[in-house]
Amino acid sequence: MIYVYAITDAIELHDEPSGVHDGPLQAIEHEGIAGVFSSHDQLEVPSDPELLWAHERVVDHLMEHGAVLPLRFGTVLSDPEALRAVLDKDGARFALLLSRVRGCVELAVRVGLTSSEPGVVAGGADYMRERLAEREQEEDAADRVLAPLRPLARATARRPVQAGTTTVSESYLVPRATVEPFAAEVRALQAQNPGLSISCTGPWGPYSFVDGGGR
Repeated sequence: MIYVYAITDAIELHDEPSGVHDGPLQAIEHEGIAGVFSSHDQLEVPSDPELLWAHERVVDHLMEHGAVLPLRFGTVLSDPEALRAVLDKDGARFALLLSRVRGCVELAVRVGLTSSEPGVVAGGADYMRERLAEREQEEDAADRVLAPLRPLARATARRPVQAGTTTVSESYLVPRATVEPFAAEVRALQAQNPGLSISCTGPWGPYSFVDGGGR
């Protein structure tokens, strides 16, 4: 079994950290791109903090040396030949995505939605319509707050608001050179909107843009 961390520019591994379960990193190259992986006789990857950190440590290291499409934690294939087949099939698409994220990191911004007490309603259907209308208004307000950040990013990706949650989350593909101006704009937006909770996390690998997501 192999554990796959990322698709990258063709890379010569050196001074790399160990991967999950201390597996040494290896790479398969195909027409200018590479898949980075570690081999394991047996492989279990529960969502353990130590394993999550090992995955992230490898991605961070690779990002120091070129463009990276980080794969989700727990990406496993049967053997190196299976990875080679993926690179052969999707190589052109990976190359395009690598050109898109090159020199960029992902920043995630969350806007807390206000919670209002439900009014007096006649029944369940009326209550649901009222809550839906309120949530749409809240999301529109969050959207207006986030609008100034979009010109600072090469691409954005909005995560759907899950039922029962109270946050709007949007990810931004930001050139490394503009991370601090972006963070300063987030701080300014918080100061301009004291009634909202606005947070920014990152920089991360561009996970939200691996599949061509975003606009």
